[in-house]
Formats: sequence, C-alpha cells, structure tokens
Amino acid sequence: MSHPGYTEQELAHINERVWSDPPASGQKRTSVPCPACGADTRVLISWSGSGDGCGAGLLIINCDACGRTGRVKPAASPCPDLDETQMREIVESFQHGQHVVCPTCGTPLAVKPGHTLGGLHYSAYCYRGGALGQLSLPR
Repeated sequence: MSHPGYTEQELAHINERVWSDPPASGQKRTSVPCPACGADTRVLISWSGSGDGCGAGLLIINCDACGRTGRVKPAASPCPDLDETQMREIVESFQHGQHVVCPTCGTPLAVKPGHTLGGLHYSAYCYRGGALGQLSLPR
C-alpha cells in the first residue's frame, strides 16, 4: 500500500520547522508537527559528511499518524564559509547575547567560544548548510 507524499509546500514547512531550532551536528533524528494532521512527525537526518564543514544532506520525513512521507534537501546549496567580517559581526552579537543566524540561509548558528594562548577563539557553524567560521581575538 502506498502512502501519500507531502507536497513541496509541506516539505518546505517541515524543513523550516526543523531548522528554526537546529538539531546538533550528528543528531540522527528529531520531530516536528505534521502539517497535514498535527501529529509528531519523525525526521531522520542524513549528514553529508563527518566532521566540520559538512551540513545536513537530506531530511527523511515519516508521519506514522497519517502515513505521509517525504524527503527534502535542507539547503538549496551548501552555505559558504563565514569570512572574517561576518565572524566579527557574529561574535559581537554573540557576546551581547543576541540571536545569531547564518547570513546565507538564516538558520541559527552554533557558536562556541574557547580560550587559546593569549586570546579568545570563536567557532561558528551552520548545521543546515555546513558553513564554518573561526575568529581569534587577542585578550
């Protein structure tokens, strides 16, 4: 028995819901409400690689309640890496507790501060499109 698939609009809606609160890199599954019936929909995440610089490659969507299925690529194309100017803006916003998003796809970025010898080091990563940026600041 074949199950109906999601429409392109429904797939886009699910994709946006997944990335409004991005799953961590390497997380294999998440769930969002089904746009057709409202039940929790399982979203399996297939990562395009392992390690930094590799975003999610495919979302595989299954709703057990209404039987709908679908697949969607999270980003139309990989997000380019973040340059120094973008990283300075991201770090400044992050330091002030502001919301930081990928300048390419608008997905909230994962920003990780760290200490290096003589300074602070920041890394930013877009789980949706794979953009990566780093910035070191002297103390």
